[in-house]
Amino acid sequence: ATLFSDEELKAVFKHIDTEAKGEIKNQQLKEQFRLKFFIAAPVSMTDGLAVKGGKTIRKLELNEVIEALDEPQKEPNLGILRVKAKTEKDGKEGYITLKGNQGTDYLADYDPYLACEKKVQKSVQELLDASNAASRYIDKKSGELHGVAKGPLFETRELLMGLKPRISKVQQSQVELRSQVARARKKHQENVEAEKQRRQEAIDRRAARSVSEEAEACAKEADEDAKKASSAAEVLVASRGADAESPLQVFGDADKALLAAAEACEKAEEKIRDKLDGLRSYFRGPFAEARNAMKALKEGLGASGGKCRQQAAELKGVLTALEGDAHAAVLVALCAHLRKEGLSTEALFKQLAGGETSIPADGFRGFLEKMPGLELKKAQLDIGLARYSSGVSRLMIVGLLQLYLRCAKELAITSAFEVKESKTVRKLAVGEIVEVLEEERTDEAVGLVRAKVKALLDGDEGWATLRGNQGTTFLVDFPKPFYILDDEVQMQSGFQSTSSEIRRMRAGEVLELLEGPRREDSYEIFRARGRAAKDGKEGWLTFKDNQGKELFEKVSVYVCRQGIALTVAFDITEGKPVRKLEVGEAMEVIGEPVSDEKKGLSRIKVKTKVDEKEGWVTLKGNQGTAFVEESDKHFVCKVGVPLEMRFQSGSPLVRSLEVGEVFEVREGPKAEAKEGASRLRGRNLGDGTEGWFNGPSDVTVPWSPFFVCKQSTVLTDGLDIASARAVRKLEVGERLVALETPVVEPTSGLMRVRLRCDKDGSSGFASVWSQEGAALLEPLPTEG
Repeated sequence: ATLFSDEELKAVFKHIDTEAKGEIKNQQLKEQFRLKFFIAAPVSMTDGLAVKGGKTIRKLELNEVIEALDEPQKEPNLGILRVKAKTEKDGKEGYITLKGNQGTDYLADYDPYLACEKKVQKSVQELLDASNAASRYIDKKSGELHGVAKGPLFETRELLMGLKPRISKVQQSQVELRSQVARARKKHQENVEAEKQRRQEAIDRRAARSVSEEAEACAKEADEDAKKASSAAEVLVASRGADAESPLQVFGDADKALLAAAEACEKAEEKIRDKLDGLRSYFRGPFAEARNAMKALKEGLGASGGKCRQQAAELKGVLTALEGDAHAAVLVALCAHLRKEGLSTEALFKQLAGGETSIPADGFRGFLEKMPGLELKKAQLDIGLARYSSGVSRLMIVGLLQLYLRCAKELAITSAFEVKESKTVRKLAVGEIVEVLEEERTDEAVGLVRAKVKALLDGDEGWATLRGNQGTTFLVDFPKPFYILDDEVQMQSGFQSTSSEIRRMRAGEVLELLEGPRREDSYEIFRARGRAAKDGKEGWLTFKDNQGKELFEKVSVYVCRQGIALTVAFDITEGKPVRKLEVGEAMEVIGEPVSDEKKGLSRIKVKTKVDEKEGWVTLKGNQGTAFVEESDKHFVCKVGVPLEMRFQSGSPLVRSLEVGEVFEVREGPKAEAKEGASRLRGRNLGDGTEGWFNGPSDVTVPWSPFFVCKQSTVLTDGLDIASARAVRKLEVGERLVALETPVVEPTSGLMRVRLRCDKDGSSGFASVWSQEGAALLEPLPTEG
């Protein structure tokens, strides 16, 4: 169907066929596509696009007609739009500005009727100007001949005065002509509006029919998809997937079908809503009828889409319950196996990970399938292990297989399960954390629920009462304690903070707590500030530890006091200089000083500490200037010692000094009194390294693998932000669990973490902080 009626098409043909020959010539058709403009304000036509340096062709007058020859272009210097055009008046071609940088519009759209009207108005105005000029001329000449009473001049004056009525008549006709033009304009506008209305009515009839048909087709397809998906979901919920060979696949397909159907209903509903918004102002006629029909379609789609989403949530609930049951069965069997075999979680992880940072999903499943006591079908195992499709990290293993409790009421740890035969190991204070070593059971003799535990504070083991026979709760569930580092932290081999360093841990690393926190005794160490001779690095280091052990011994070293050359030979004039020695540079003496009697110099052979260059250097010149002197400030390192930025030990590392390195003391040694540090023993979840470190503190803070979304962000399928694809958007308030410890994304420098969403089980990577430093994800408090 065409947009125009036969009558309208005939009118269009007639308009183009200006010669009324019943045919449209090529030139007549082209004429319809010519783009013309009126000159809306006087403007210059130039010979080039650029205004600066362009030559003016001529000034274009108000209401002149031009034809555009090309698309408008941006002027390179001023940025204004200009167009190449040809004047209708004289055929001149050149460039014209469409709109000035001060907002002046130089061109207005061309209208044939308006063009004709402007020509008429111009002619009328020219006639009016001519008649006014004639009237003024007659008045002037008549005035000049006013005093003439007879003769030819008198006759001329009378003749001129006789012309005035004729001029007035012409002027009156001009006024009438203007009125006629105004009436014609009004009539034309009325005809245009009537034609617009007639066309609009025809368009509305066709459009209303088209809108209704499109809405019906869209709604029908979406509704059929919804009914089909809904029917399949009802069967699956009723059977709980018992008959399916692959429940995960079946549930996943059903969920996708429901969500796709719901989305299709919502899209169709949105399309209809958009159409309804366009018909809001219609209260009668075809559009009003179409609107009422579409309202009914929209309501039906809303109900169908809502039902699909409700069923998807119900389906997820069933799958979550099945997954929880199967996963719980896996954990029970795995814990029983570990207790039977005497395996720790760390030993199990190392056994299955094979030196990697996580256990492969296939390896974990293979281990479980061979493990005795796991009575699950293949389909149930599929469901129970679905969350481990990307592998099992150390964080996931320790979180799964270790149970922790917090002391809610003071009680004793005893040596045996039976209370009557037990001896007290020690008292547990309120707030202390214990790890459960053996599952709880009831001491029937006294009616107490008991479990074997290990206190994190000091590692003491024994039996503790969880619940008394009067209902009193002594120990409550508590999440496994973790710590995260906000800055560089030293991990050491022993409880004492002076023990040897294992490694420096970086900000963002996470550790599981194995023991502590416990505070060590107060002590005193001696610190010195200076510079390493090897590379000039400066900082503070421990000169004597809290046991009184000297970590440095004095060494015979010479130091450059005045800039001087290091030469190859003893005689300064014989050899080329090796290089120039810098003031303060340290040297090791190779031989004894030798005097040069002729030159009055004392020379000695040395080896530089910076780059180990050998050569001769002058100790004292012939004028008595001391160039090199023996130092009493240089010491050699006896054991590896960290060079740190500040006086306080444990401050950020500059670098570590190796055994045998020479160090120049510039301040100290002086005592640093240290209160016994609070110490923690932990295992780094990144590489499994175990050791002691200071904490809790400003830089060693409790951490939880459980997060809540504080600001909407995107969950992606990879760590790298630039290349990763979006999984979905995380909503504010969503709860998530970390599958791995946070890591820094190299390109952006943002802390990212792999998570699983409680809402739908989807997993991926998300940023903990935004580029502006706003918290996107926040760990949940670790309080039980």
